[in-house]
Amino acid sequence: MSKSAALALAEANERFKREGFCTPIGSSLTAAQSGTALWLNKYGGVTLFGKAAQTAELSKKLLASVEGTERLVESAISVPILEEVASLWFDPNRSTAATDVAAGYWLASVFFRGLNSHEVGELTEFLRSGSVQKKKNSVKSVRRYPTGGISEKQALVLPPLLMSLAKELDWCSPFLVARRLAHTGGTRDKLAVVPGFSVTDISTYDDWDCFRAPVRYFSADAGFCQRDAQMYRIRGETGTVAEMGLMASSIMAKQTALPADAVIIDILYGRTAFLSTLEEAKVFGEMCANIGVSADLKVTPMLREADNFLGNTVGSSTEIVEAAELLRSGADSGELATAKRFISQFAEDLDLDVGKVSHLLEGAIASGEAFNSMLEIWRLHGADTRFLKQMASDVRGAVLSGMYREEVRAKSTGKIFWDPVATADIVNQRINSPEGQGFSKGANPQNIVRGGLEILAPDGASVSQGEVIANVYREKPTSASLFGEAYRVK
Repeated sequence: MSKSAALALAEANERFKREGFCTPIGSSLTAAQSGTALWLNKYGGVTLFGKAAQTAELSKKLLASVEGTERLVESAISVPILEEVASLWFDPNRSTAATDVAAGYWLASVFFRGLNSHEVGELTEFLRSGSVQKKKNSVKSVRRYPTGGISEKQALVLPPLLMSLAKELDWCSPFLVARRLAHTGGTRDKLAVVPGFSVTDISTYDDWDCFRAPVRYFSADAGFCQRDAQMYRIRGETGTVAEMGLMASSIMAKQTALPADAVIIDILYGRTAFLSTLEEAKVFGEMCANIGVSADLKVTPMLREADNFLGNTVGSSTEIVEAAELLRSGADSGELATAKRFISQFAEDLDLDVGKVSHLLEGAIASGEAFNSMLEIWRLHGADTRFLKQMASDVRGAVLSGMYREEVRAKSTGKIFWDPVATADIVNQRINSPEGQGFSKGANPQNIVRGGLEILAPDGASVSQGEVIANVYREKPTSASLFGEAYRVK
């Protein structure tokens, strides 16, 4: 199983930036990916062969047809030059294959050189242009937004907890959700496996009744911050996600465009996150907080380590199951503990009694109100009532029934070590994508299919040859060998 072109480019960008390492790439590339490959090849970051070389050669002509690309590459970033040169690239209604090539080329250059704090502010302003919403003055609003991590499921766990406390604490939460980014799964993709569920279009935000539905999932796609949505797609496609300035401007464009009384930026760092070290995470947090100050938005950076899977599942269906079972059981877990910390921080930011809020939260979990709130949020988003009724009694059956289950067995005896990035890449490529499961293009308008991976043997566990270490759920039959490159036993 070969890695995706997006992951190959992400690794090439990172190696070239940190070590000056040249990576060979031969897989087929999209227009945007070929733009990134052209820049890397020009400066010694990749050698291209096979299909990649063929695609890049064709893309050279497209790149030459886009005016201003090299000028933008060589200039300090400012709103005027972005408006002049890049506004077309990041307009989903006017972009073309040629502008995708140009955008990929420019993003590769930005990834390599980085952005200073002024440039981050300018790019943030450009990306949020025309998208600012009015604040709900009738009730306090809170929101959490992540920097991205593998199997990170706070956007499934936290909203029901906030919902269960909304009447008592008089708060609401407009949650922004997006599709997958590089090797991380998107909350919108996960919720798409819930029958009937529909994310709310941001255009209806002004009509949102935050008393009847205190927690609402709003789209962070093309209908909101269109330029950011387009750049978000291309960054994920070209492996140019993990540049601090690009991340901060993208996240803060969305946060400042949709005001709230308290915003937590959930900053993950480590092997499975886009930020590698604690030091990078701290700098990133300061960058976001400063942009918040300039926009009169209270932003609290919260840091957490992500060196492996966050939980024991990867994939849309299996992560839905894990999140629902956590809320229903109230069992100790890292994700539930993290959600509790977020709620305590919201309480502090809003000058509420933190102890009282924590007590109310524990009661909501113990009584089942938190789990019921998950189902209620889904109902308000149009989820099928028969599905919700089944969820109330049998979470696994409701979500996983009708799918094929294949067992992944250990190849030898010893300690198991998972490669979480490779695992997530396989899940995104082959499990939660229509093409990966053999569906024709356009067969699924939401571009997501059910399935996922459930890990039974955690990283570092002792396993015996032939022991079942994971279950794969898929809409079509598959082979357990699909995950042969996702782990090793030694």
